[in-house]
Amino acid sequence: MDGKRGSSRALRIAALLFFAISPLVVFFVFSSNSDTLFSLCFVLLLTMLIDFIEKEHPSKRETALFAVLTFFVAALRPNAPYILILLLAIILLYFRTKKIALAGALSCGIALFLIWNGPILRALDVEDSPLQNANAFSLPCQQIAYTFYSGALSEDELALLHNDGYEDPDSFQYNLSDYARSSIMEMNRAMLVKDWLIIGLKHPGDYLSAFILQTNSAWNPYSWIDSAIEDGDETSLFESRVKDPATLDSKIPELFNAIDSMSTQLVLQKIPIVSLLVSIPFYVLLLILVTAIYFAQKRQSGIFACICLLLLVLSALLAPGVITRYYLALIMAMPILTALVYSEDKTCSIQ
Repeated sequence: MDGKRGSSRALRIAALLFFAISPLVVFFVFSSNSDTLFSLCFVLLLTMLIDFIEKEHPSKRETALFAVLTFFVAALRPNAPYILILLLAIILLYFRTKKIALAGALSCGIALFLIWNGPILRALDVEDSPLQNANAFSLPCQQIAYTFYSGALSEDELALLHNDGYEDPDSFQYNLSDYARSSIMEMNRAMLVKDWLIIGLKHPGDYLSAFILQTNSAWNPYSWIDSAIEDGDETSLFESRVKDPATLDSKIPELFNAIDSMSTQLVLQKIPIVSLLVSIPFYVLLLILVTAIYFAQKRQSGIFACICLLLLVLSALLAPGVITRYYLALIMAMPILTALVYSEDKTCSIQ
């Protein structure tokens, strides 16, 4: 966080410490190259978006860098191009001709991606991944599978699905669409969308239930309680212990006991406070709160940064499940957006 924005030194140090010690950030930095790179590019895109909105005349170097960054964000995640196109449309509708440099840089970055993803990849004989293509339809196939396993489908509806290439799923997992996704691998995507709409109009309640079950752990702070394996495990997300034949042997038992006590007894509404560091619902709810504060402050730059991040979160709800790496950009962006709330610099407010 740049000191020129008026954020206190304490807030900047706290944000730095978050990146240094956050379990999720550290874990993915060491174990997932593509997700970490995408998240870093997306967070940098947000900070530059704030700069572009607050500056009257960004330099040519900044404009070129923003365009290149837009390209990398679009290329690193399949849902990112749609988010950027929506962001571009919102910026054009709101600012019209006032932010030509911003709109131009976004447009150039998106155009570069389309060229890369189209003629260049075809020239390199790069083939589409059937699994990646099916991922885009994770939620529809999960909703169809839910109605199938709940016994809600009529014989005519089953015949419609089977005639269009649908294969009955071997099993059903309410929070992950892997089994459901395998059922649509041979279906024409247009026929899948048609069947999904036809069945959805007749079973809206089942579709809503399937959506809530699959996305529950992205927005419900208490969803982790359902995953407790044994009685007594419901009170701590932070704690992770090994079972026999392994043994637990802490070299600093006093420190371990202190952390153990803090992770199980220091709670907020029955949720361990320490566990908030690894709780996706906490970051989602914090984003909603910070967005509301920016609207109350009438601060354009913060509002548009939050809108961009909200679009990413909403698109992640359409994924095969609530997978933490899909929300890494949210986790990494929130310290910056939260610190910016307290910035003394309130330029570019909504009039």
